[in-house]
Amino acid sequence: MGLFDNPEERERKEKLRILEDKRMAFLEEATRAGFHPEAMLLAAGEKSELIGLARQGGAYWLVIAPAFGAEGAYRLIKRDALAWDMEKHYVAPEGMGGVMGFGKKGELGIRLVIHMDDEDVVLPLIAGRNSALMCQRARSNPLLDPKRRRGDANVVWDLPPIDKRAMERLKGELEKLLADER
Repeated sequence: MGLFDNPEERERKEKLRILEDKRMAFLEEATRAGFHPEAMLLAAGEKSELIGLARQGGAYWLVIAPAFGAEGAYRLIKRDALAWDMEKHYVAPEGMGGVMGFGKKGELGIRLVIHMDDEDVVLPLIAGRNSALMCQRARSNPLLDPKRRRGDANVVWDLPPIDKRAMERLKGELEKLLADER
């Protein structure tokens, strides 16, 4: 056993390798399906899974990726129409609102609930709680980058945290993606 040999680190690296293998298999499936969106919203889900929403050719495309270390594969779902609800999310700050470690900051944002046949998919955009990225070009999309990722292979780790300023911009981008649906 070497100086830097750690069983937990080996296990973490193996989970990252498996997750990247799943992403590479997903890219092959997405290419076969003709999935190449110009714009895509990526967000970290409530269970640390990756959720992506895109429009292409009048259809909606939903990508659901497994959480780090979870079973299952990436799923690519195409729908001609989406049934959805947008819920406001607010948690009031407590105590001193997190200043100097006292109390909690509170949360503000929205949750897009997409109603599927067998389940509801929740895409949260909550400032101070989760992360999201609006990718305007395929090159800027970490999920669809065909180059194999090394080290930090979890795409969720590339998503910037949502702050209050980014919240309005992301909400506007989401509304543009959903514009023709209602």
